[in-house]
Amino acid sequence: MKITFGWLFFFVPFLFISSCVSGPIRLKGYSLAEPVKMQCKMNNTWGPGPICRESGKEMNFLFGVDTFQVCGWIIDSAFNLQHISDLIERRDDWRCRISMAPGANFFLPFNIPVWGMVEKDHVHVDNHLNFVFHAHEGIIIGVAAYPVRDNFQLGAEGSIITIHGPVKWFERATFRSYSSSAFME
Repeated sequence: MKITFGWLFFFVPFLFISSCVSGPIRLKGYSLAEPVKMQCKMNNTWGPGPICRESGKEMNFLFGVDTFQVCGWIIDSAFNLQHISDLIERRDDWRCRISMAPGANFFLPFNIPVWGMVEKDHVHVDNHLNFVFHAHEGIIIGVAAYPVRDNFQLGAEGSIITIHGPVKWFERATFRSYSSSAFME
């Protein structure tokens, strides 16, 4: 008696597909201008993103609102200076994430790249950083951060590096503005 398993190639995918279509997971999306917080990994632990000197709070974004971000990064210790040096020289990366929807335990990963030059007792950091988000119906589906050549700011222990740049929101996987797309439908 010969046993064939060809039927498995049809049956197993059927089980997988039927379990997936039993009901889509519905997330409650962000509301327009609702704060979107990020978490970043430091010492293998997820915690708040960069703390901005201006507010004393972590850097965050307003959902769907194109704006201009300004955040002073305080270099208050030799540890922080070394962290920025490691980021510049790519010995480390600043791994961050944001929740796709409020309260959802499903995160979109991104890195905060730091571009510059390391000297013996200080660094020079490009202070322009763009943030780009893609969203649909209140759900964030993509995020990226990247530096753009602007000014290199000197940073040393006891100083502040002021990062600035636009925050842009786009509809789905396009480059159509998210905030104006709500008025076009």
